[in-house]
Amino acid sequence: MFTPPVDVPGPRIPHLSMVRYMREPTAFLRDCAMTYGDPFLVHVFGRWVVNMADPEGARAVFTLPPEATQAFQPRTLAPLLGEHALILIHGEPHRRDRKLLTPPFHGTRMRAYAELIRRLTRKHSEAWPLGRPFDIQEFTQALTLEIIIEAIFGVIETERARRFHHAVSAFIAQFNPMVLSLASLRKALPWLVESSRPWRLAQSRLSSLRQLLFAEISQRRQEPSFAPREDILSLLVSARYDDGSPMSDQHICDEMLTLLLAGHETTALSLSWAFFELGRHPHVTERLRSALASMASPEDAEELSRLPYLDAVCNEILRMHPVVAWVPRTLVAPMEFRGYHLPAGIAVAVCSSLIHERPDIYPEPHAFRPERFIERKYSPFEFLPFGGGNRRCIGAAFALYEIKLILADILRCYDVGVTRPWAIPAVERRNLTLGPKGGVEVIAHRRP
Repeated sequence: MFTPPVDVPGPRIPHLSMVRYMREPTAFLRDCAMTYGDPFLVHVFGRWVVNMADPEGARAVFTLPPEATQAFQPRTLAPLLGEHALILIHGEPHRRDRKLLTPPFHGTRMRAYAELIRRLTRKHSEAWPLGRPFDIQEFTQALTLEIIIEAIFGVIETERARRFHHAVSAFIAQFNPMVLSLASLRKALPWLVESSRPWRLAQSRLSSLRQLLFAEISQRRQEPSFAPREDILSLLVSARYDDGSPMSDQHICDEMLTLLLAGHETTALSLSWAFFELGRHPHVTERLRSALASMASPEDAEELSRLPYLDAVCNEILRMHPVVAWVPRTLVAPMEFRGYHLPAGIAVAVCSSLIHERPDIYPEPHAFRPERFIERKYSPFEFLPFGGGNRRCIGAAFALYEIKLILADILRCYDVGVTRPWAIPAVERRNLTLGPKGGVEVIAHRRP
């Protein structure tokens, strides 16, 4: 189990590697790249993983044929997300489902959520304790969760929304690295997993959430077709494959859980990092406000989403603070890379966090300088906050759109300063995302 299947350099103490990765993932990967070169091999989550830390490696992985890779740990995540989840399947089922799931997150359908995002942003920001310190991360998590419940699940009625909020929050709170680690031991040590309280709690909370989802799906199927909804759940219920067949209830439920976990905390964390960096760099905030003030139609969400400096600010935040340290996949077919033969079955990972801090691509990589995204265009193998290739995050455009609208509305109405302007380390959080350690404490004041 612990004998490396390839002769790629890297640390050879699996348990120590896992401990270091869980405690400080970006620093661990950075140390490995400096010590062993590129590529390097590590053993985490019960797997040997070959890591690439430059654009050449990203290109090698992301341009592989769709059938050449599959999900990193499908057996680990399937009991939590379901076997139909888009991030777990590959081959023709993945191509077919991705085609069906893509339209709701692009074009006019995505833009239909602008007013909803703005309304909920105003609702949550009006509850801020102005003039007193508070954790902006609690605001971003509550806001993005409510956006998901309305835009993704389509639940608006107060009591049903409350039940969804409780079920979703309970499940997300239990979905953490410990549960994933226990899930990976299911086959080897079933008695340990079955007796594990975290695992049992995750399963119980997942069951409650699934029951609510199945009830919503059933209700949507009974609603008249002449009154279509715009939420993504309703769009999936009405969607049809090329052969005219619909998605099953189980399939839709699995995809909704995937969208929930992939789109809630990731966006919330990016927003938290955004307020942190803007609070530390008031000159960037003022330039961004000037750009917003120059808009011909301030309420035009489409014009806002195309604003160059706002786009540059968001990209710089995603570059400096990627919410995942790497993008792992499992090889279905062997590949060659820099003289190494990587066999089918081994995992490969593109270390986006390391590529984003390469000084040969991003001079002064640890400086917050949005202008770099105006001065030059980066390839999808140099800037990859949402992964790449045929498995690039399906909700990337929606997430960026949401971040832009929220930031713009807040900056127009409030001055937000950070109470601790020094650097905050990124730590592993629920669902293996990277977030600011201890949150981001701010003080807000309403603008005149």
